[in-house]
Amino acid sequence: MEMAEAHTSAVAEKLNSAPKNAESLPGALPRKMTSRDELLVWMKRKEIDAAIKENPTVLLIAGTGTGKTRAGTQIALEAIGPNGRMAVTENLRKATEESPVTIVADRNGEYPEEKVGDVIGFQNKYNRNPSDPKDMNKLKMLFCPIQSLLNKAEKDHLLSKYDLVFVDEVHKESKSNEILLATLRDIQEKRAHTDHPLKIILTSATMDADKLGDYFKGAVKVEIPGINFDVDVKYHDKEVPINELPKAAAEKVKWTIDKGDEGNILVFFSGIHQIEEAQKTLIEMKLGDDIEIRPFYGSMSKEEQNEITKKIAEGGKRIVFLATNAAQESLTWPIKIVVDTCTHKHQKLDPITGRNYLDEEKAPLDHLTQRKGRVGRNDPKEGQLDKYYPLTTQFDWEGRLQHEKAEIQRTDLSSEVLTLLASGYDPRPDSTKPNAFKYLNKPDQSHLDMAYKRLHKVGATDSSGNLTEKGQFMASLQLNMNNASLVADGIKYGALEEATALAAMLEEYPNAFDKANGLLSNLKGTEQSDLIPLVNLLKNYGKTSESDRDQLVLNLGLRPDMMKDAYDLYTQIILDAGAIPPPLSTTEDLRKMGGGVGLDLAIHDSFADATTTGFKKSSLMVEGVGGAASIKVGKRSIFAKDKTLPSFISTSIRTIKESGVDKKIAELNHALSSEAQGIIYGQEHPRVAESSKPSSEKTPAQAVESEVKLPEEEKKPEETPIELKKPPLPWYKRWWGSIRGFISRLFG
Repeated sequence: MEMAEAHTSAVAEKLNSAPKNAESLPGALPRKMTSRDELLVWMKRKEIDAAIKENPTVLLIAGTGTGKTRAGTQIALEAIGPNGRMAVTENLRKATEESPVTIVADRNGEYPEEKVGDVIGFQNKYNRNPSDPKDMNKLKMLFCPIQSLLNKAEKDHLLSKYDLVFVDEVHKESKSNEILLATLRDIQEKRAHTDHPLKIILTSATMDADKLGDYFKGAVKVEIPGINFDVDVKYHDKEVPINELPKAAAEKVKWTIDKGDEGNILVFFSGIHQIEEAQKTLIEMKLGDDIEIRPFYGSMSKEEQNEITKKIAEGGKRIVFLATNAAQESLTWPIKIVVDTCTHKHQKLDPITGRNYLDEEKAPLDHLTQRKGRVGRNDPKEGQLDKYYPLTTQFDWEGRLQHEKAEIQRTDLSSEVLTLLASGYDPRPDSTKPNAFKYLNKPDQSHLDMAYKRLHKVGATDSSGNLTEKGQFMASLQLNMNNASLVADGIKYGALEEATALAAMLEEYPNAFDKANGLLSNLKGTEQSDLIPLVNLLKNYGKTSESDRDQLVLNLGLRPDMMKDAYDLYTQIILDAGAIPPPLSTTEDLRKMGGGVGLDLAIHDSFADATTTGFKKSSLMVEGVGGAASIKVGKRSIFAKDKTLPSFISTSIRTIKESGVDKKIAELNHALSSEAQGIIYGQEHPRVAESSKPSSEKTPAQAVESEVKLPEEEKKPEETPIELKKPPLPWYKRWWGSIRGFISRLFG
């Protein structure tokens, strides 16, 4: 565990030593933090306290900037008494680590010696404070991601350690949020008639209160509107095509500047590609030396975000922010004008490959309301109201859906089914069993069927859909399904560190290979893999002294914060896995393999739902759970050099639009070594070298299969190359061929 030994709880140390005010928080305006007593939610603490004590569920509908999280959590802690314990879920890792700092600062007047990790702490898949797991039990308030609390529910089905759960930003109908709400409702019902009932607080400025009120019996609403001034809204005279939005947004920015509108401008886009297009157009417009153009998006580093904050504090220049949805919430920057493209990207399920892809669509009204809420906070001067300029018509804006289709109804559910099975639920929406899961938004049965097939292909479930020993282990990791399987199979094949390193990179920085501009070629180890460089990169990072790591990463054109996230995740999994027995029984021969061959086998098994088994020119075949799909090969595909390689792994598939046509791109590729092929396929397989073991001997893979005692129908058949059929000719070519044949016969 060479890399794991270098692990330190850097974030915890930083938080404990940080100044106890909001000036130290990325994205916060560098000014004195608003006093807790000035927050609107804190002013209503008696009303909120009574609602918590008298009702099982409280819907805290509070406007942006009212202190619903900061003040609301402290009111809740007082309401449950000195011996009470509560958990607070956040959607972002940053919020889990930074919120405790702010709350401890508030409490330091009453408890001057209190530090983060004493009474109020955090836990996420990268770090925890306190660092010793045993000390977590002394916390009275724990901030954690949603998945972390779900993992606790897998082990303790009643969450018996907690008296109250506080769910922040509940309007985000993400899959994890929805699974959590349904789980909490079930636990609340089971504990309702005991001497230890569970209290639940749900907060948001734009939640669907009627829907949640019907779902949670006995829920009561507490509404605290924010202080907002009138906003001057001017709609566009016509709808703008999506591909023209970057240019239209840039023109609107120039127009509002030319006509004399004052203040910083925030422009909302659907993604980074639109931001880059608009930025290029604005630079060409030469807006003036007193105007600065600044992109802002969720994947920016903390250093880049802090640089923006610094620029605002310095003043002098007017700033045009070009932002994604990341700027919809939790920003304290002074904004006077919002230009809104009224679009966003969200994930959808590709029914062929069983993978999610990003689709660009019209943003629903709740998103647009959040964006509009970025202005209207400034006391207007004479005739100078804040401005909101949506790039669509009033008819279209007001006719949008109030909320988008829930994520659980439109995306892959493999990880969610895994979580539900581990928690003892039956995930099928029409199940009549007592443990049937009660969804807030009922998912499509075909999506659940696809999830079960994917889980079964990687060995997480048996042929009856029950969780296997491997599946139980996978569920304990807060990872994507394939990456969790990779860690499990790394243990199985004696390549835990290599497999975990790859899983951490795929989870946190899968596009590192692309971003490094070819500089990782010396780390490849083989020309037929885009995955091995990721493992070697993380190994080199771990061997480098902490003081030199940032420079190492910057020299490769990569981001230090994302590499640190990947390394923190790697070390945390290694430390946790060290106390966990292997998830599957296996032979000693396989355990001794380790290194490259063991990693190869782990990759093969963990991506069994996305293995390519055939090729034709620039296309390849992906075994999707819904059938085979032809996809375009990436630039570095091994198929571009060697057409004879027998097995190939595609770790992710994304859909892009090119000239209006959807194309699926394999982003990361890996060819299996001949040694791994010999183990997987056996000597009789036509793709294995003649030096393979005699066919009378059991291969290690066959030995494992026998030991696990898979049902007869689940044993993998001997694999043979797939012959790709030629696609049918287009109609015009078939028509012309018929005419040409007729003319040829007619004139002999």
